[in-house]
Amino acid sequence: MRIQPDNPLLVYSGRIDWSHSHAPVFIFPCTSVSVRFTGQVLKVHVENRHAYWDNFLGYLLDGEQSVLRLSEDGMTECEIPIKGGGEHELQLFKRQDACHEREDHEIYVQKERRRHPGASADTGGRGDGRGACGLYPDASDSGLGGGRLMRIDNPMRGERILVRNYEKSDLEFLTGMWFHEENGKYMSDPTAEYVDQAYQKALDTLGESELGYYLVIELADTGELVGSFCMFPDEREKVYDIGYCIHRKHWKSGYGSEALGLAMEWIRARGGEKVTAEVAVGNLASNALLRKFGFAVERRAEFGKYHMDVRFDSYIYAKVL
Repeated sequence: MRIQPDNPLLVYSGRIDWSHSHAPVFIFPCTSVSVRFTGQVLKVHVENRHAYWDNFLGYLLDGEQSVLRLSEDGMTECEIPIKGGGEHELQLFKRQDACHEREDHEIYVQKERRRHPGASADTGGRGDGRGACGLYPDASDSGLGGGRLMRIDNPMRGERILVRNYEKSDLEFLTGMWFHEENGKYMSDPTAEYVDQAYQKALDTLGESELGYYLVIELADTGELVGSFCMFPDEREKVYDIGYCIHRKHWKSGYGSEALGLAMEWIRARGGEKVTAEVAVGNLASNALLRKFGFAVERRAEFGKYHMDVRFDSYIYAKVL
């Protein structure tokens, strides 16, 4: 759900420049905007007009005060970590004086962190390079689709592997990994007996996604399939959420590491500025893989397997490119 600045549910306080109703400017300290909401993902799009010093967005969420650093100039997507369910109360306020001005553009609330078929970072605790790209079949309702199919123009080529667009003929191989009790242990995808009609429909339309890139990993010399990779960009294609999965037959071969390196290069070349991934706390190998590539933990979270009474504590990792 996208909440625009002129939404009547927002409550403003203080002197604010309303020259443009879609982009109010906060100039004076202690000016604020408040809203009540339900959801597990909260993002604020803010444009900073830097003058001097470091600039921060101040916020109160359910009575707890904190800050997020803003880019010196231009738009920043600030993700505010949420604890617990139910209704939340948010107040965004200007902390500092003439060192900057802040222009608010949008508050984005999502009922839970979006998951897609084959999508949580998961290397199986063995150093084998499993990650994931899991499905919640209501993804089509998120409103994030850009009206075009997400397909890479050319395969990503490494020394041993090739990462290419998903094709329908790949589905049996992918679900064989994702639904497998051991191979898909730390993914949000269910085991086969929990696949319902809505989930199957999402699987059947993987190649038609407008939300993210569904890719497969194959050996460059033989074409043998070894895993999957996915990338979900934000609306500006600056922040990419990633996942990957390597077939258990090819664990400990370094293919996950090679695929992650290729994807990072591809994202950087397209102007991506940040990459994120969610990993189960117990998935020691995938945690190690992301840290090897310079990812750092932004916050704690949790996720569950679709329609199953199985949940994992998780880390949300991020790396600025």
